Amino acid sequence: MSQINDAILAVVGPGQLNDELLIYYRVNSDDPTIEDLQDAEFAFLAFNGGGKSAIPDMWEAFLDAQGIAVGALADRKLTFWDGGGLAPTVAPIWTTDPPNAPDGVDGTAYNYNFTPDLNTTVGVVLTSTGAGGLPSGLSIVGLTLQGTPDTVLNNTNIQITATNGAGFDESLAFAIDIAAAAVAPVWTTDPPNAPDGTVDEAYNYDFTPDLNTVSGVVLTSTGGPLPSGLTIVGLTLQGTPDTVADTTNIRITATNGAGSDESLPFDIDVVAAEGLGPELLADPTFNQDAGQWSLQAGWTISGNQGHAAANATNTNGCQASTPAPALEDGVEYRVKITTLNGTYQNTGLRMQLDGLASVTIAMADGDHEIDLTTTNAQTIFRYRHESVGDFEGDFETASCKEVLAVLADLAGESAGSPGEFNEVGNWVETQNVTVGGGEAEFTGTPNDLRHENIGITNGKSYLMTVDVSGGTFAGLGMGIQLGSNTNLARIDANGTLVFIITADGTNDRIRFRSQGGDTFTGFIDNITLREIV
Repeated sequence: MSQINDAILAVVGPGQLNDELLIYYRVNSDDPTIEDLQDAEFAFLAFNGGGKSAIPDMWEAFLDAQGIAVGALADRKLTFWDGGGLAPTVAPIWTTDPPNAPDGVDGTAYNYNFTPDLNTTVGVVLTSTGAGGLPSGLSIVGLTLQGTPDTVLNNTNIQITATNGAGFDESLAFAIDIAAAAVAPVWTTDPPNAPDGTVDEAYNYDFTPDLNTVSGVVLTSTGGPLPSGLTIVGLTLQGTPDTVADTTNIRITATNGAGSDESLPFDIDVVAAEGLGPELLADPTFNQDAGQWSLQAGWTISGNQGHAAANATNTNGCQASTPAPALEDGVEYRVKITTLNGTYQNTGLRMQLDGLASVTIAMADGDHEIDLTTTNAQTIFRYRHESVGDFEGDFETASCKEVLAVLADLAGESAGSPGEFNEVGNWVETQNVTVGGGEAEFTGTPNDLRHENIGITNGKSYLMTVDVSGGTFAGLGMGIQLGSNTNLARIDANGTLVFIITADGTNDRIRFRSQGGDTFTGFIDNITLREIV
């Protein structure tokens, strides 16, 4: 049996005997769609002179027609297959152009059979006839392009010619690539530049710049749990944090099946939404009202609700100018707005007050507020886009109120000793901060300086003074935390700054830190903190 099987495979091609026989029978019959091997054999014999009866009788008649009439049936069948099967009567034609030959990978076994791409395989011999030859490491065996490529190639031009002596040779030109083998992922940035997060504010960090390759890479969290509300999607850590977390230990593992998995541990904090201190505000300078606003293209307003379209054509979208708000030069104002049904990108919805450069006020739906000080009494108050599509959505309850300058009056009502934590030399340097003698130098971003166990009481209000010198500021400057992780005040100017801060949370500490685009570089000294009694 093995002898005849070998003879059959020599004709029909290497592979599984039954699979190759099925193909041979189909292409040499009048029904190329038959799926059952026995049905295909019947159709083959009937089409080639075997009549229509029992299959053994049909073989007898078929072999008689082939001139193989002497001997036992098994011997005659062996003679037929040893003789190469049917003599080709149909010239080969490529029926698929280009063929479905896949691209290869350097160092990975390759195998593609051209049988589905030809109208017949009877007597067909395939040869490479292109000027460039085959990719290095590949060769044609029977009807198959196979081997292990050993050279990376881009858009390799191949020409395969099919011939069986029954007619003209048939050539087919196509191209394949040989790609480089996958490279195992390696973290190139340690720690990554993932910023800290803020409760109830959208978070998104893409790890692509931190990896040597992203081909096929899957990231998973394999260490302590991610901050609540965050998940890994593709190569991105994203979501909306919903819980304050101080120094969350995270481990992200990258894998693509090309080598060892690569893990990276790092820390991020999730801080409470930024507060702006006590509500020491005058009556509203103005509230949003349809009669007070002038609108640019793409911005509309109805009653107390406005809308910005994604295709707004003018950056200065919604401006309080009819009449102009009664802003005063050099006065601090608190601006509020509520956004809803919004989509955000790039710099989102921005706010411009007076002669100041515009700053982002909203990157997610919700209530937003920011304190800004006028500079030159231009009486400008407007919401705007930096580019088309930065913000699309609705806004309402916009207002502007003066922040009252009553802090100096409270100094006389304070009591208690400043305490040893006012000596900057006793502070803990944690990141990009150098403490020397009576001052702390902040040299990088993000930075972090703290003092633990200072004796504060949760819920108590304190008067703080901070001497700042040589400072440069970006965004909202550097935050001050008293007790909790909430930025209760900000370092955003040189000189002696005065704040009223209410301790929030269970941590007995004071902390200066910057994050994201809000930064400070410079010196801090002469810190005092007194309880207001």
